[in-house]
Amino acid sequence: FFAGCFKLCCNTYFGCRNDSVTHTFFTKPQPQALFSLSNHDSCGPLIVSFTNQTNLIDTFSYHWDFGNGQTSTLQNPAPVTFLSSPLFVDTTYYIILQAFNECDTSVHLDSVIVRANPKARFSVSSTSGCSPFTIQINNTSLGNAYEYYWDFGNGDTDTTFTTGTFSYTYYTNVVDTFNLMLIAQNQCGRDTLVIDIRVAPNIIRPGITIGSSGLFGCVSHLATFVNSTTGATSFTWDFGDGSPLVTTNVSQVNVPHLYTTP
Repeated sequence: FFAGCFKLCCNTYFGCRNDSVTHTFFTKPQPQALFSLSNHDSCGPLIVSFTNQTNLIDTFSYHWDFGNGQTSTLQNPAPVTFLSSPLFVDTTYYIILQAFNECDTSVHLDSVIVRANPKARFSVSSTSGCSPFTIQINNTSLGNAYEYYWDFGNGDTDTTFTTGTFSYTYYTNVVDTFNLMLIAQNQCGRDTLVIDIRVAPNIIRPGITIGSSGLFGCVSHLATFVNSTTGATSFTWDFGDGSPLVTTNVSQVNVPHLYTTP
Protein backbone atom coordinates (compact mmCIF):
# COMPACT_ATOMS: atom_id res chain seq x y z
CA PHE A 1 0.00 0.00 0.00
CA PHE A 2 0.98 3.59 -0.54
CA ALA A 3 0.02 6.04 2.29
CA GLY A 4 -0.88 9.69 1.71
CA CYS A 5 -1.98 12.56 3.93
CA PHE A 6 -4.46 15.32 3.14
CA LYS A 7 -4.71 18.41 5.35
CA LEU A 8 -7.29 21.21 5.22
CA CYS A 9 -6.48 24.49 6.95
CA CYS A 10 -9.10 27.17 7.81
CA ASN A 11 -8.28 30.80 8.62
CA THR A 12 -10.49 33.87 9.40
CA TYR A 13 -10.09 37.58 8.93
CA PHE A 14 -11.65 38.38 12.30
CA GLY A 15 -8.93 37.25 14.69
CA CYS A 16 -10.62 33.96 15.56
CA ARG A 17 -8.59 30.81 16.14
CA ASN A 18 -7.50 29.04 13.01
CA ASP A 19 -8.34 25.37 12.62
CA SER A 20 -7.33 22.43 10.44
CA VAL A 21 -8.23 18.80 9.80
CA THR A 22 -6.00 15.97 8.54
CA HIS A 23 -7.07 12.77 6.76
CA THR A 24 -4.81 9.83 5.90
CA PHE A 25 -5.61 7.69 2.84
CA PHE A 26 -4.15 4.51 1.33
CA THR A 27 -3.86 3.40 -2.34
CA LYS A 28 -2.88 0.03 -3.74
CA PRO A 29 0.02 -0.15 -6.30
CA GLN A 30 -0.48 -0.88 -9.96
CA PRO A 31 1.08 -4.20 -11.13
CA GLN A 32 3.61 -4.31 -13.94
CA ALA A 33 3.85 -7.98 -14.92
CA LEU A 34 7.26 -9.19 -16.08
CA PHE A 35 9.15 -12.48 -16.16
CA SER A 36 12.26 -14.05 -17.70
CA LEU A 37 12.91 -17.53 -19.17
CA SER A 38 15.87 -19.84 -18.76
CA ASN A 39 15.65 -20.85 -22.43
CA HIS A 40 13.70 -19.50 -25.40
CA ASP A 41 14.67 -21.85 -28.23
CA SER A 42 15.92 -25.44 -28.18
CA CYS A 43 15.13 -29.07 -28.99
CA GLY A 44 12.36 -30.95 -27.29
CA PRO A 45 11.59 -32.03 -24.70
CA LEU A 46 12.61 -28.57 -23.46
CA ILE A 47 12.57 -27.82 -19.71
CA VAL A 48 12.15 -24.09 -18.99
CA SER A 49 12.40 -22.27 -15.66
CA PHE A 50 10.54 -19.00 -15.06
CA THR A 51 11.59 -16.06 -12.89
CA ASN A 52 8.86 -13.61 -11.89
CA GLN A 53 10.21 -10.06 -12.14
CA THR A 54 6.99 -8.19 -11.41
CA ASN A 55 7.38 -4.99 -9.37
CA LEU A 56 6.48 -5.32 -5.68
CA ILE A 57 6.22 -9.02 -6.32
CA ASP A 58 4.68 -9.98 -2.97
CA THR A 59 1.83 -7.50 -3.41
CA PHE A 60 -0.08 -9.22 -6.23
CA SER A 61 -1.77 -12.45 -7.20
CA TYR A 62 -0.69 -14.35 -10.33
CA HIS A 63 -1.98 -16.60 -13.07
CA TRP A 64 0.36 -18.36 -15.51
CA ASP A 65 -0.70 -19.96 -18.80
CA PHE A 66 2.17 -21.85 -20.40
CA GLY A 67 0.46 -22.50 -23.75
CA ASN A 68 0.72 -26.29 -23.48
CA GLY A 69 -2.35 -26.91 -21.34
CA GLN A 70 -0.55 -26.26 -18.04
CA THR A 71 -1.32 -23.34 -15.72
CA SER A 72 -0.15 -22.11 -12.31
CA THR A 73 -1.10 -19.54 -9.68
CA LEU A 74 2.27 -19.59 -7.93
CA GLN A 75 4.42 -16.50 -7.72
CA ASN A 76 7.34 -18.51 -9.19
CA PRO A 77 6.12 -21.73 -10.78
CA ALA A 78 8.06 -24.98 -11.04
CA PRO A 79 9.99 -25.67 -14.28
CA VAL A 80 7.74 -26.64 -17.20
CA THR A 81 8.49 -29.30 -19.84
CA PHE A 82 7.56 -28.42 -23.42
CA LEU A 83 7.29 -31.43 -25.75
CA SER A 84 8.21 -31.75 -29.41
CA SER A 85 5.40 -31.90 -31.95
CA PRO A 86 4.34 -35.44 -33.00
CA LEU A 87 4.08 -34.01 -36.52
CA PHE A 88 7.84 -33.26 -36.55
CA VAL A 89 7.39 -29.49 -36.99
CA ASP A 90 8.80 -26.67 -34.87
CA THR A 91 6.28 -25.54 -32.24
CA THR A 92 5.88 -22.13 -30.61
CA TYR A 93 4.34 -22.03 -27.12
CA TYR A 94 3.05 -18.64 -25.90
CA ILE A 95 3.40 -18.00 -22.16
CA ILE A 96 1.10 -15.45 -20.50
CA LEU A 97 1.56 -14.04 -16.99
CA GLN A 98 -1.24 -12.07 -15.35
CA ALA A 99 -0.38 -10.02 -12.25
CA PHE A 100 -3.44 -8.55 -10.55
CA ASN A 101 -5.04 -7.07 -7.47
CA GLU A 102 -8.43 -5.53 -6.70
CA CYS A 103 -7.59 -2.46 -8.73
CA ASP A 104 -5.87 -3.57 -11.90
CA THR A 105 -4.48 -6.43 -13.99
CA SER A 106 -1.20 -6.39 -15.92
CA VAL A 107 -0.23 -8.94 -18.60
CA HIS A 108 3.19 -9.99 -19.92
CA LEU A 109 3.64 -12.29 -22.95
CA ASP A 110 6.67 -14.29 -24.10
CA SER A 111 7.23 -17.45 -26.13
CA VAL A 112 9.25 -20.66 -26.33
CA ILE A 113 10.20 -22.40 -29.59
CA VAL A 114 10.65 -26.17 -29.42
CA ARG A 115 12.58 -27.57 -32.37
CA ALA A 116 11.42 -30.88 -33.84
CA ASN A 117 13.56 -33.98 -34.15
CA PRO A 118 14.30 -35.07 -37.73
CA LYS A 119 12.26 -37.84 -39.33
CA ALA A 120 13.85 -39.58 -42.31
CA ARG A 121 11.31 -40.37 -45.02
CA PHE A 122 11.65 -41.16 -48.70
CA SER A 123 9.89 -43.17 -51.38
CA VAL A 124 11.15 -44.88 -54.54
CA SER A 125 9.42 -45.38 -57.88
CA SER A 126 10.12 -49.14 -57.75
CA THR A 127 11.98 -51.56 -55.49
CA SER A 128 12.96 -54.16 -58.12
CA GLY A 129 14.10 -54.18 -61.72
CA CYS A 130 16.78 -55.13 -64.21
CA SER A 131 20.22 -53.58 -64.62
CA PRO A 132 20.75 -50.79 -65.50
CA PHE A 133 17.90 -49.96 -63.10
CA THR A 134 17.00 -46.27 -62.73
CA ILE A 135 14.72 -45.27 -59.88
CA GLN A 136 13.21 -41.97 -58.81
CA ILE A 137 13.88 -41.18 -55.15
CA ASN A 138 11.60 -38.66 -53.42
CA ASN A 139 12.94 -37.26 -50.15
CA THR A 140 9.94 -36.33 -47.97
CA SER A 141 11.76 -36.09 -44.63
CA LEU A 142 10.26 -34.05 -41.78
CA GLY A 143 11.69 -32.05 -38.91
CA ASN A 144 13.54 -29.29 -40.81
CA ALA A 145 16.62 -31.41 -41.38
CA TYR A 146 19.46 -29.44 -42.91
CA GLU A 147 21.61 -32.36 -44.15
CA TYR A 148 20.73 -35.67 -45.77
CA TYR A 149 23.29 -38.48 -46.02
CA TRP A 150 22.60 -41.13 -48.68
CA ASP A 151 24.16 -44.59 -48.85
CA PHE A 152 23.04 -46.45 -51.97
CA GLY A 153 24.25 -49.84 -50.71
CA ASN A 154 26.78 -50.37 -53.49
CA GLY A 155 29.62 -48.20 -52.20
CA ASP A 156 28.17 -44.94 -53.52
CA THR A 157 27.33 -42.17 -51.02
CA ASP A 158 26.11 -38.61 -51.34
CA THR A 159 25.09 -35.62 -49.21
CA THR A 160 22.15 -33.37 -50.10
CA PHE A 161 20.62 -30.38 -48.37
CA THR A 162 17.02 -30.22 -49.59
CA THR A 163 14.04 -32.50 -49.97
CA GLY A 164 12.59 -33.35 -53.38
CA THR A 165 13.10 -35.86 -56.17
CA PHE A 166 16.22 -37.12 -57.92
CA SER A 167 17.18 -40.22 -59.94
CA TYR A 168 19.77 -42.91 -59.39
CA THR A 169 20.85 -45.89 -61.53
CA TYR A 170 22.00 -49.29 -60.29
CA TYR A 171 24.29 -51.55 -62.33
CA THR A 172 24.98 -55.21 -61.57
CA ASN A 173 26.05 -58.44 -63.26
CA VAL A 174 24.48 -60.65 -60.60
CA VAL A 175 21.18 -60.64 -58.79
CA ASP A 176 21.72 -58.38 -55.80
CA THR A 177 19.83 -56.52 -53.09
CA PHE A 178 21.04 -53.01 -52.24
CA ASN A 179 20.20 -51.35 -48.92
CA LEU A 180 19.29 -47.77 -49.86
CA MET A 181 19.73 -45.75 -46.66
CA LEU A 182 18.89 -42.14 -45.77
CA ILE A 183 20.12 -40.37 -42.62
CA ALA A 184 18.35 -37.06 -41.90
CA GLN A 185 20.09 -34.68 -39.49
CA ASN A 186 19.29 -31.38 -37.78
CA GLN A 187 20.42 -29.66 -34.58
CA CYS A 188 18.29 -32.05 -32.51
CA GLY A 189 19.65 -35.37 -33.79
CA ARG A 190 19.54 -37.97 -36.55
CA ASP A 191 17.01 -40.43 -37.94
CA THR A 192 17.56 -43.30 -40.41
CA LEU A 193 15.39 -45.09 -42.97
CA VAL A 194 16.41 -48.06 -45.16
CA ILE A 195 14.60 -49.46 -48.21
CA ASP A 196 15.86 -52.60 -49.99
CA ILE A 197 16.30 -52.38 -53.78
CA ARG A 198 16.55 -55.70 -55.69
CA VAL A 199 18.31 -55.56 -59.06
CA ALA A 200 18.87 -58.38 -61.56
CA PRO A 201 21.21 -58.38 -64.56
CA ASN A 202 19.66 -58.09 -68.00
CA ILE A 203 21.82 -60.85 -69.52
CA ILE A 204 21.56 -64.50 -68.40
CA ARG A 205 24.69 -66.55 -69.03
CA PRO A 206 23.96 -70.26 -68.47
CA GLY A 207 26.81 -72.31 -67.06
CA ILE A 208 27.09 -75.87 -65.75
CA THR A 209 30.07 -77.98 -64.75
CA ILE A 210 30.62 -81.49 -63.43
CA GLY A 211 33.70 -83.16 -62.00
CA SER A 212 35.51 -85.84 -64.04
CA SER A 213 34.39 -88.59 -61.68
CA GLY A 214 30.79 -87.71 -62.43
CA LEU A 215 31.11 -88.06 -66.20
CA PHE A 216 30.67 -91.84 -66.16
CA GLY A 217 29.92 -94.67 -63.76
CA CYS A 218 27.81 -97.72 -63.06
CA VAL A 219 24.09 -97.87 -62.32
CA SER A 220 23.01 -96.37 -59.99
CA HIS A 221 25.25 -93.39 -60.67
CA LEU A 222 25.13 -90.16 -58.65
CA ALA A 223 26.21 -87.08 -60.56
CA THR A 224 26.55 -83.65 -58.96
CA PHE A 225 26.21 -80.64 -61.24
CA VAL A 226 27.62 -77.22 -60.28
CA ASN A 227 25.41 -74.33 -61.39
CA SER A 228 27.68 -71.46 -62.53
CA THR A 229 24.94 -69.52 -64.32
CA THR A 230 24.93 -65.72 -63.93
CA GLY A 231 22.00 -63.35 -64.26
CA ALA A 232 19.22 -65.79 -63.31
CA THR A 233 17.29 -66.47 -60.12
CA SER A 234 15.29 -69.59 -61.04
CA PHE A 235 16.49 -72.75 -62.82
CA THR A 236 14.69 -75.73 -64.38
CA TRP A 237 16.75 -78.91 -64.83
CA ASP A 238 16.18 -81.67 -67.42
CA PHE A 239 18.65 -84.49 -66.68
CA GLY A 240 17.97 -86.27 -69.99
CA ASP A 241 16.84 -89.57 -68.51
CA GLY A 242 13.12 -89.01 -68.58
CA SER A 243 12.96 -88.13 -64.88
CA PRO A 244 10.71 -85.25 -63.76
CA LEU A 245 12.00 -81.73 -64.19
CA VAL A 246 13.62 -80.15 -61.12
CA THR A 247 13.48 -76.46 -60.18
CA THR A 248 16.15 -74.79 -58.03
CA ASN A 249 16.96 -71.23 -56.97
CA VAL A 250 20.10 -69.13 -56.91
CA SER A 251 21.08 -70.27 -53.41
CA GLN A 252 21.47 -73.92 -54.49
CA VAL A 253 24.77 -74.21 -56.36
CA ASN A 254 25.31 -77.99 -56.20
CA VAL A 255 22.51 -80.01 -57.78
CA PRO A 256 22.75 -83.83 -57.40
CA HIS A 257 20.92 -86.36 -59.59
CA LEU A 258 20.83 -90.17 -59.42
CA TYR A 259 20.86 -91.99 -62.79
CA THR A 260 19.21 -95.42 -62.54
CA THR A 261 18.97 -96.34 -66.24
CA PRO A 262 22.10 -97.37 -68.22
